[in-house]
Amino acid sequence: MLSQSKGPVLAITLLSPSLLGSIPGRVVDLSSAVPGYSERDVEAEIMQAIAELAPGTQVLLDAPDVLVEDHPRAWRTLRALIAATSKPGSRLILPLPPSSLLDDVISASFSPSLALLTPLPVRIVQSTIEAYLLTSPDPLPPLLDSALSRGAADLPVLRDMDPPSPDSVVCVLLRKAAGGAKGIQRSIERFRSRVVPLGSMVDFKPASVAKVTTHADLNLPFNLSLTESQREARGAVPLPYAHEGEGADLGMGMDWSDDEEDEEI
Repeated sequence: MLSQSKGPVLAITLLSPSLLGSIPGRVVDLSSAVPGYSERDVEAEIMQAIAELAPGTQVLLDAPDVLVEDHPRAWRTLRALIAATSKPGSRLILPLPPSSLLDDVISASFSPSLALLTPLPVRIVQSTIEAYLLTSPDPLPPLLDSALSRGAADLPVLRDMDPPSPDSVVCVLLRKAAGGAKGIQRSIERFRSRVVPLGSMVDFKPASVAKVTTHADLNLPFNLSLTESQREARGAVPLPYAHEGEGADLGMGMDWSDDEEDEEI
């Protein structure tokens, strides 16, 4: 995903840089930053990277819990990231499992604009619909929130009943910076994992484009572009000038003859 980004990327990640491949940007490697055992100043490294951000940078922080060792410093770091990515074209991506930071990060006071994707077990959605006899998906998100807050998603009876399937369910929350009831949209979407052709994700630009050559460029007669049936049809057309001095039968049922008798005046 990062290697296909059209703009610059800042990846603050626990993954080894060798696993990320070639990305158009900078990587802050947190794999050696063990909380309580590392002498690295992770906040200083991240702040330095934030200060050097180019416009339109996509920022990925896949391990925010690494920063929670010092909660105030983690909060300052995330605040700086939010401020740096608030410009058009920029985005802060936080994959957050159940975490102590989740409630703080998704609050409107931290970031007015938000796009939150929450994957859900398929079975918990089905059981909620059956329990409340829902015929419309509109009341489903708040009911799912209530079920998740009670820890229903962690019940083995719900997880074990999910058969292996490429389909899953995602709860989508979109919040605009303007706020208000109209600025919040919630929906339940189906997600299917499938193999996507590379050509549909990346625009290929060949090194050289073949030049389209016409018959005029090759100095060839136009007849070469005719099909066999077109050549036969063309050959069957009578040519009036083929036999000079003789009348041509145009096949129209008309008989042309010279009138040798002059009309009397």
